[in-house]
Amino acid sequence: MQNKSTRSKLNFIIAAFTLLLLNASSLSAGTSNDTRTEKPAPPVWQVASPAPAITEAERLAELAARRSEVMKRVGERGMLVLFSAEPRLYTNDVDYPYRQENDFYYLTGIKQAGATLVLIPGAQQVREILFMPRPDPRAETWTGHMLTPEETRKRSGIQEVWESDQFISLVTFLSPRASAALTMNRGRSGGRGGGASQLDPKRVAQWSEDFKSFREAVSKDEAQLWLLIPPFDPESREYRQEQKFASQLAPIATGLSIKSALPIFAELRQRKSPLEQKLMQQAVDISIEAFNRAFAIAAPGVYEYEVQAEFDYTYRRRNADNWGYPCIVGGGANATTLHYETNQEVLPNDGLLLMDCAAEYDHYSADITRTIPLNGRFNKEQAEIY
Repeated sequence: MQNKSTRSKLNFIIAAFTLLLLNASSLSAGTSNDTRTEKPAPPVWQVASPAPAITEAERLAELAARRSEVMKRVGERGMLVLFSAEPRLYTNDVDYPYRQENDFYYLTGIKQAGATLVLIPGAQQVREILFMPRPDPRAETWTGHMLTPEETRKRSGIQEVWESDQFISLVTFLSPRASAALTMNRGRSGGRGGGASQLDPKRVAQWSEDFKSFREAVSKDEAQLWLLIPPFDPESREYRQEQKFASQLAPIATGLSIKSALPIFAELRQRKSPLEQKLMQQAVDISIEAFNRAFAIAAPGVYEYEVQAEFDYTYRRRNADNWGYPCIVGGGANATTLHYETNQEVLPNDGLLLMDCAAEYDHYSADITRTIPLNGRFNKEQAEIY
């Protein structure tokens, strides 16, 4: 009871002090009769600015430019296949909140599961194709709206939007020798539409002309299939479906050599465009506001999870996607654990509080760490180390 009482008093004092500062700021700002020019009082904490102003034309132009740069690196004899992220099971029939695979989102702006992007730089006309699941009214009853083809075109800027079951049909058309491997694993081809669907003669004629140069490269065993495959991780949890798809093709001379596309994206994403910088700045601004709110309540007797709640609340309030990484709030000895996870302990009367937390906004994450003295002042040793 004494601890709860002390804690309540401390929280009351902190809240009163914050209100006092707010009143002082408003009073100083309201004295307009004084002709002297004075600097406005600094805000108690920095509030994140509104979402950055980015037009649809700017966003779509950015996506198109990224796809163009990727295709330059894939080359005329290459084909890039990107799979959307797989849903992750939380428990029983409940999934974790869905988060799209980074590079798929980087090229499409699509956050829906079950999608596949194919880029074929050597094609005469159809160089960009998005395979999307057909909207299912029953699924929509449970989990919400699924993108229609027209909505997918508007969102991604990619005009060729085909149904998912045509993905294997396209791959086996481009590489006929892959047909046996992919149709033998019908329904298990990376979760992408199962076996090949029947092609009508008109489409066969169209594809024969459009993809002629790539098919010739396949017939000479000179074509390349680019996938997100980690070169040194044969059992990747993140890229499991890419590795499974590649392993189905590996035993057969398909005319396709498998290449890792990860270095392409690593190179392209080292430099951030002005649009990307706006998104990163918004993630930073939301994180800064969250830190200021956390500073205001952090005190001896407060629990680590209460401090974390200020971060989580601010992220949601400012429309961040989520946290960029799990929030670390460690008081006292917990601050010395590199990736402290529990965030359940009461903050000590004396010592330091480490917070390593940041928001993710439109797939761009900040990364901020701060350490503060819980009693409001560093002692000599802490100050020297800090």
